[in-house]
Amino acid sequence: MTELRRTSQAPPRKRILCVDDDLAIARLLTRWLGRAGYDAVATSAPLTAVQQLVSAARPFDALITDQNMPGMTGLELARFAVSARPRLVVFLATAKGDCLDPDQLASSGVSHLVAKPFDLEGILASLEETIGVARQGRLVLV
Repeated sequence: MTELRRTSQAPPRKRILCVDDDLAIARLLTRWLGRAGYDAVATSAPLTAVQQLVSAARPFDALITDQNMPGMTGLELARFAVSARPRLVVFLATAKGDCLDPDQLASSGVSHLVAKPFDLEGILASLEETIGVARQGRLVLV
């Protein structure tokens, strides 16, 4: 008699690419996201982010990018990212959100505008809503 067993393998963690020209900020964000159950990757270079978006063996589910970066703005990165990965959810982080045109945000593929300094609970709630990951508990920042 052959016995069949079910393996209860956890689904892969949702992947988030975090881009900020201040690498310390990108790394801090990835640590917070990692504690919340995401597989987060940090980079300070928009061109590196472009390469990662195109060549990733496992695609990213969301992009969190700063707006003001040398070489490429967050809007430019968002536009490229969504053309390469149409289902990608894009968060644009900026301290000057009131200076951005809502039509330009939408045409660039940005679905969420994130104020700096970060409201991590707000980001996590938006991620949960848009890419469908329920948190196991409330993240406490110390």
